[in-house]
Amino acid sequence: MINNDSYNLNAAILESHPEINVFAFDCNYRYLAFNRKHKEAMKRIWGSEIEIGMNMLDAIGMPEDREKAKINFDRAIKGESFTLMEEYLDEAYVQNYWQSFWAPIFSDNGRIVGSTCFVQDISERRKAEAALEQEMKFTNALLESIPGYLYVYDDTGRLIKWNNKHEKMTGYTADELSQMTLDKWFEGEDAVNVANAVKEVFETGYGEVEANLLTKGGGKLLIRSNGVPLEIGGKTYFTGVGLDISKQRENEDAIRRSEAMLKATVSNISDVITILDENGIIKYKSPNITKLFGWDPKDLIGRSYLETAHSDDKDMLRKAFEALLQEDGAKVVVEYRYKNKDGSDSIIQLTAANLLSNPDINGILANYSDITERKKMENELRESEERFSNLFERAPLGYQSLDFDGRINEVNEAWLMALGYQREEVVGKWFGDFLAPEFVTVFQQRFPMFKVAGKVHSEFEMLHKNGERRTVSFEGRIGHKVDGSFDKTHCILQDITERIQAENALRESEEKYRLITENISDVIWVLNLTKNKFTYISPSIFQLRGITPEEAMNESMEEAFIPESLEIAREEIMKNTNDFINHPNVIKTVRQEFKQPCKDGTTVWVEVSGRYRYNSDGEIELVGASHDIQERKMAEEQILTIINHDQLTGIYNRRFYEDELKKIDKEINLPIALVMVDVNGLKLINDAFGHQTGDLLLQKIADVLSKECNTDGIVSRIGGDEFILLLPLTDSEKVNKLIERISDSIANEKMDNVLLSVAIGFAIKHDMNYDMKEIFKEAEDDLYRHKISESSSMRSKTIELIMSSLFEKNNREMLHSQRVGELCEAIARTMNFSKHEIDQMRIAGLMHDIGKIGIQDIILNKKGKLDHEEWEQIKRHSEIGYRILSSVNEFSEIANYVLEHQERWDGKGYPNGLKGEEISLQARIIAVADSYDAMTSDRAYRRGLSREEAIREIQKYSGTQFDPDIAKAFVDQVLSI
Repeated sequence: MINNDSYNLNAAILESHPEINVFAFDCNYRYLAFNRKHKEAMKRIWGSEIEIGMNMLDAIGMPEDREKAKINFDRAIKGESFTLMEEYLDEAYVQNYWQSFWAPIFSDNGRIVGSTCFVQDISERRKAEAALEQEMKFTNALLESIPGYLYVYDDTGRLIKWNNKHEKMTGYTADELSQMTLDKWFEGEDAVNVANAVKEVFETGYGEVEANLLTKGGGKLLIRSNGVPLEIGGKTYFTGVGLDISKQRENEDAIRRSEAMLKATVSNISDVITILDENGIIKYKSPNITKLFGWDPKDLIGRSYLETAHSDDKDMLRKAFEALLQEDGAKVVVEYRYKNKDGSDSIIQLTAANLLSNPDINGILANYSDITERKKMENELRESEERFSNLFERAPLGYQSLDFDGRINEVNEAWLMALGYQREEVVGKWFGDFLAPEFVTVFQQRFPMFKVAGKVHSEFEMLHKNGERRTVSFEGRIGHKVDGSFDKTHCILQDITERIQAENALRESEEKYRLITENISDVIWVLNLTKNKFTYISPSIFQLRGITPEEAMNESMEEAFIPESLEIAREEIMKNTNDFINHPNVIKTVRQEFKQPCKDGTTVWVEVSGRYRYNSDGEIELVGASHDIQERKMAEEQILTIINHDQLTGIYNRRFYEDELKKIDKEINLPIALVMVDVNGLKLINDAFGHQTGDLLLQKIADVLSKECNTDGIVSRIGGDEFILLLPLTDSEKVNKLIERISDSIANEKMDNVLLSVAIGFAIKHDMNYDMKEIFKEAEDDLYRHKISESSSMRSKTIELIMSSLFEKNNREMLHSQRVGELCEAIARTMNFSKHEIDQMRIAGLMHDIGKIGIQDIILNKKGKLDHEEWEQIKRHSEIGYRILSSVNEFSEIANYVLEHQERWDGKGYPNGLKGEEISLQARIIAVADSYDAMTSDRAYRRGLSREEAIREIQKYSGTQFDPDIAKAFVDQVLSI
């Protein structure tokens, strides 16, 4: 039994700490004791009214929490003392933290009878710790986001605080930086300037300096540093940021050089530039007007531009000027006659632009010249000056913080200096009010996302107080209060206007020239002759040769050209390089044609054009372009082939022969042989078998000559049936062997029913005193000597071949011709012809249809009646026969008989409509014999007439178709036998 004093003491102990929750329970989880704090907590959390003796587990409302509590209870009543850190959600679902201390209760005999627990709410402490940890992370991130190095020096000049970029930029470790003092970073004049800037910090509250900072590796960084004083705990420090501006300075120097070059160009251009006011009065004339037109600028300034215009052109110029004034920026281009100082006229092209609103010109800008390239240069120069004019302004580093709604809480001096405002004009204003209009909506969209994400990097255009736009880079972080809620933003601002402008200008320039070089079909390249290698080749090399630019740049000269072109390329490069070294100021474009190999094994012709120059390193370069001329070269070769070759035979023609004769007719080629070849009987073959057969004969002869002559000389066809061989370094022995081979080859050539035969003559030039015309005449004479002896027998053999060919094709025609020959012989005999005349008549009758060799077989062998066109073809056979036979002397008389054998006594025959005795007697005899045999012979479309029927037909047409005397003699004497 516990006495009252003990009870009161225990109760006092339980309630002694109002923030600690205390309770005790036995081994059955029943409450033994608890303080007021615990009772209130159970009521607040679980809604339970607890009492002594009540089971603790029944007071815990959530099953998962009840199970978790039971585990802790069991650990304690099993004799374990321990401490726990636990999280829980209160009735408002806010995260809270408890720290609990557990210990078992022992009886006097050492047995465990329960457990005690002391619980403390540490939520606020945990929140403060978390907020502090977050703030530390933010501070470190903010320091590291600064685009330069951060420093803090004490009043002795010792470095006491820095960020990681300080270590990266200078190369020193943290331990090394902790030993650094301000005087160790700079030397010489830079050290003096830095000391003065530090002094200015403490005197005026702000200092800025540019100096070369010494790095650990012995190098130097050109930095721009700005600093402010800092007072903490009664001690004075100064802090600031250093930016590496080495690259920026290089860009600025490059821009200055570019601007100086452009200004020098404008000063030295040869065109006359004029500025007029709005009334057309000359305000300015460039000095070169004296050289071009003889005027002193002072003579023209203050006068009207019309005074130097031709009177007939003044109205046109007035209208152009009026049009120019209608609109700001308007331009006109006119041509007119300009009056020179000496009174003469010059025709000029005037380009004028209305620049009255341009503060730099404030007038009409006029240019006298060929303005195509000049105007382009002026525009580019003006854009360049405007683009780079802002790069000389300082790009400060600023700081700002915004509240939850985006209003400005505070800014530093650098921010104010960058945008030209006073602090009272900025603080409390919405940040969007300082943005360019098109970026206001962007800020409204991004600011909420920034607050959620906790950090941001962005770029905006801000408006300077004077209205100027500045491009600014932002690095931002969100600052939080102790409870984790939004406090304010922290943003580092860097003015990057000049950098963006320079990058855009460079990008536009690079993009323009990249598009030009990559999209034209010509290959653009740069060959460094000092290093003997290509330093650039445009992508169009792939379309030209099937290889990449990298593959092309790794090629040697031997790989880039075929052997013949390689030799030319080396000679041209050596010659032109020497010319360039001796005359570097002479602008000269070199051009040459080369043949280059392609990846697929083919080759391509290119025309190369280029100019020599010295690059910035003083090395000689050849800058050029390669143009694909493969199609042009192929067309040239085809044209040359057509011009120089005989279309029928494919060998060279007379034109080529005459050109080559001039080249070969040199002493080095003596002796020169000239061999003439003439095809025998070509006309006869054309008449008998058609021109296709004659053409085939010429082709075969050409093939034989080309094969036998091989590469020893030139074979040409110089006439219808004439060929010529031009053979340098060839004597009589070689020519005779060649002629023997040609003759043997021709003898072995076969053509159906055609005899191949040529006559050959030659002559040789041994002395340059002889003209080749004389050699040609000798060869021609030698040819005709052979032709006379060979041609006659060849023609006779050809006639025999023709007759054999005709009879082989048509057996009926052979029998008909034989019968007609016999009938002609019989008629001649009855008419008392001499034996020779009788023989001639038999031969004439046999050959009267020889011309049918030139008629298509399908017509000769047609089984039905002939139509009109077919009959017209048949009627040609007498003329064809005449041409064939007249080519042979022994058949020249018979040729006339054959020509006339289809003429009629009444003049209605063909081919010449001869009448009566105008027709030769022999032809009249053939007409009777031919008609009789035709009437009595069977045809596919009719049966032949009987003897009596044929006689009646002859008697019927006697005196109209037939000579009446011959018809009577034939019927009465020949047929009566």
